[in-house]
Amino acid sequence: MSYDMMAKIKTVTDHRGHRGSRLDRNHHLICWQWWVIGVMMYTLIGGLGVRAQEAGSLESVASQLSAELVRYFPPVTGEVLKVEGRHLYTDLGTKDEVWTGLRLLVFRQGEALKHPTTGAVVGHDELQLGQMTLVQLSENHAVGIYLPDDESVSVQPGDKVRLTAGRIDVSLVPSIGPLPVNVSQTAVGAQLKDALEATGRFRVQGAERVNAWLLERNVAPAAAVEPPYLQMLTKSLKTPYLVQPVLKTAQGQSILALRLLAATQTEPVAEASAVLTGTAGGVASPTAPAPSAQNQLATQDKFGGLFIQPLMAQPGGFPWNLAEGMTELYRFEDELIGLDAGDPDGDGRVDVVIATEDRISLYQLSGQKLELVDTLRVDVQGHFISAQLVQLDANSPLGIVVNYQVGTENIAAFVLALQGQKLVYWQRRIYETLLAVDRDGDGINDRIWGQPFDETRFFARDTVREYLPGNGQLQFQNNLKVPYPFRATGAVLAGLGTGAETERHLVFIDERHHLQVYYGEDKLWESSDSVGGSYAQAQLPQGGEVDIRIGDLITNAFSFEPIPEVVDVDGDGVDEVLVIRNGASLGGVVPNRTRYTTGDVALLRAGPYGYTLSPVSPKFDGMVSGVSVVPNPTPGVLIAVSKRQGILGRKRQTIIFLSRLPLS
Repeated sequence: MSYDMMAKIKTVTDHRGHRGSRLDRNHHLICWQWWVIGVMMYTLIGGLGVRAQEAGSLESVASQLSAELVRYFPPVTGEVLKVEGRHLYTDLGTKDEVWTGLRLLVFRQGEALKHPTTGAVVGHDELQLGQMTLVQLSENHAVGIYLPDDESVSVQPGDKVRLTAGRIDVSLVPSIGPLPVNVSQTAVGAQLKDALEATGRFRVQGAERVNAWLLERNVAPAAAVEPPYLQMLTKSLKTPYLVQPVLKTAQGQSILALRLLAATQTEPVAEASAVLTGTAGGVASPTAPAPSAQNQLATQDKFGGLFIQPLMAQPGGFPWNLAEGMTELYRFEDELIGLDAGDPDGDGRVDVVIATEDRISLYQLSGQKLELVDTLRVDVQGHFISAQLVQLDANSPLGIVVNYQVGTENIAAFVLALQGQKLVYWQRRIYETLLAVDRDGDGINDRIWGQPFDETRFFARDTVREYLPGNGQLQFQNNLKVPYPFRATGAVLAGLGTGAETERHLVFIDERHHLQVYYGEDKLWESSDSVGGSYAQAQLPQGGEVDIRIGDLITNAFSFEPIPEVVDVDGDGVDEVLVIRNGASLGGVVPNRTRYTTGDVALLRAGPYGYTLSPVSPKFDGMVSGVSVVPNPTPGVLIAVSKRQGILGRKRQTIIFLSRLPLS
């Protein structure tokens, strides 16, 4: 539906049945006008204490600039017109003085509440559904990204949106720029905090709390309002807006400017400025020192030789180091081929599946300890290849999808379920390669893709079958068209789009170890360097044929790639993807047995100039065999590092670490 059509629908709706809504809006408008007049009078009069101050003093300028920001937060109420996935259409638009980046409350209006004596309607019951952040505007309507409070309650057309008439939470950032004589940074922050709260529109977190956050992370105040720190800071402080004081000099005069910034915007929403009295003195703004390479390496190397190279940050890369705050959870004398964490049964406990070639083990993460639930060992001649958590039916909500090889020829899959704290077979003998995927973006694998087996290429191309777990078996849904290079391994669905895109992006590792990003049938990006790498393999009884469309020789051994992991590291509602990159070695007596000697974790991000893939961990002494994001109540990232030792690589060890998320 076009934006013009949406505007016409809104107009017809208003004419037909929303007279009461118009009266409510007129009431809000009258109250809003009197509020703005009151704030302007406060600014002009300045209160009894300010009246004695000379024009242009810090106190009067702070009051003037604070009043300017009030008009960017009109207490408006609108209606949901349309729901498309996570995108909501509302009848608020530029006519209502809303702007891109503004966050609105989404609620459902219930029964009217009447005064017992007068019978007058004093309000309504309300059910808070969530929040939406405006991303696209027209004169008569807007589109926003919806973040629900409860996934089980769906928003519907006719529900309401509102910007509260109460106080708006904002955080005050330490000032930047040259301070005038006899004015301190502390004084600037204190005066602005008082002035913003005196308007009656803002609840302000002072600059001292923001400054502490910046110092802990070695971030300069000037960088606090730039991505990704802007998003990290607003989420950590739980305030969607920042106010940044900026001091400037012009023609011998000091100028104080206030910038309003929103978590989802890269540029300031608004800026107001006024001249301060006094001379433009030369006091430099304080900046936090950057971490030195020596300190970084010392922090990373507390595990004693685990890293062979510190994190080499790239320009434009996300400032995140998985080694910081990393703790060891578990180690065992074997090689990991599958790692997945989640809460598919919704019991509030974090389930972790750990797979080796001969066993599938289910654990629960309690604090910083893994507690074993049950283990299933291979019961036929062969080995496991991969394992993922999945949400099954109501009788057995927690499931594990397993691919395995029987002997040297047959490839099959099965699904396990947890029943009575025991792993049991939920469905056996599935002759397809299975991949669990998260279709709706809630962090839980709820669909299973099956890719048929091909005797020469291993993976049949172009099409996968989508299944929905239910009633004790996989229920076929439909055939899905996928890109020709896609294989049901090393793949994930992610919400990488920043516009009104409703479908999720397909991110996968191809057989040339390049990362590819598709949206529908459109290829958006391909990495230039190699990713993935694993010892988990399956074999074919024959091989050596040439796949013309790929151009590579098909051998009789096929590697299964580590599954990338979706995470929203900066809290902007747009996904990023963690990708394992293992380095191959051509040395050794038997290179094929010990070919992966090092690895790291990289982050795929969508930016204004395309996609970037940059490291977020140091180089490990050993291959990274798994990575998985841990949900609440213990948010973090699990990282598994496996190492082969000895001439034939028969001595194997895996260590699993828990690292923190940037916003945790």
